[in-house]
Amino acid sequence: GTFPPVGKADPSSVATFGMASYGSSGFGGGGERPSSPQSEMAARIAACQTCQGVLDVMAAANQRNIMPSTANMAIAMHRIASTSSLSGASPQQVIQNVHFRHLIMSVEDRLAKNPRDFAEQHLANLVWGAAKLKLLREPLFQLVE
Repeated sequence: GTFPPVGKADPSSVATFGMASYGSSGFGGGGERPSSPQSEMAARIAACQTCQGVLDVMAAANQRNIMPSTANMAIAMHRIASTSSLSGASPQQVIQNVHFRHLIMSVEDRLAKNPRDFAEQHLANLVWGAAKLKLLREPLFQLVE
């Protein structure tokens, strides 16, 4: 099924990874170097003022087959949780969002395969975000242990 947007749309979330502000060739004028998709994703997540904006960034990455780094997963989780109440979204609305579910499953998969990829700060951000949203996912917490 489809899920309704979580809160308001966020203009900063319009994601064109690999091309943002560099034109269609991927490079900007004046000798600017293109950013990596991961650094671009981090900047877009940080700029989002709504949880829907963060979810849109994550959805765009997924559509482009860009797997977020562990840092970006943690930043997204923290940003989603910290902006959800400001967006007028209930924790339940966020948890039911298909893109949020994909993020959580990606985190769990990555934790199961490569737990050492997650720095302590990443784990802290993931656990804080889950607690803030009242996310009851035993696999996530078992993997963090």
